[in-house]
Amino acid sequence: MKQRLFFLAMTMFLFVATAFAQTYDADMDVLLSGLESKNSNLTMLSSQFESLQQSDPSRWEASYYFVFSKILIAMNEKNGENIDRLLDDVQSVLTKLIAGHPKESEFQVLQGWLYQARISVSPMSRGMEYTQKANASFANAITLDENNPRAYYLQGMGTFYMPRMFGGGSKNALVFFQKAKEKFAIFKPVSKYSPHWGESNNQQMLELCKKDENKQD
Repeated sequence: MKQRLFFLAMTMFLFVATAFAQTYDADMDVLLSGLESKNSNLTMLSSQFESLQQSDPSRWEASYYFVFSKILIAMNEKNGENIDRLLDDVQSVLTKLIAGHPKESEFQVLQGWLYQARISVSPMSRGMEYTQKANASFANAITLDENNPRAYYLQGMGTFYMPRMFGGGSKNALVFFQKAKEKFAIFKPVSKYSPHWGESNNQQMLELCKKDENKQD
């Protein structure tokens, strides 16, 4: 009798767990489709990713894209206080992701990008500090996975917008964008929800850098 009850309980548990996972995945599919749309409402999507991450803290996907969408919003924000507030909202989430998955390269990339976003609040006073922090995160990402194209792409972005006197500009950024292009060509997502963004933007920056260099020749 006890064995039968145990079997029934386990069957019910597995049924509920499977149904819950399917619901989570279905929600992820809808939200990622919205995120990839040019007319997406990032504020609404970030809230939905936040709700989904709270529904199942054991899954990393919603947490990752919650942070990702907030960084996108911050990158389009002009008010410095709002930028810091947006990034503060997700730093603790990202810190937990990194702590829970210390060997995941993509989370290190996301941390580096978040540091880059903070620079725009005050480039003169923050540029050196957060560039160093961002580059350290990208270096960690490459150590964990030397084929992660987003680490090279974002290094290129940071270099492109850095003043030439400090080693920035299109010429030095071009090296990173070229490296990223090589890595994008061989990149294969581990799962359907694994990050796969950046390739088209990298190509645009690569072409822009080449045009800049041709003008200077």
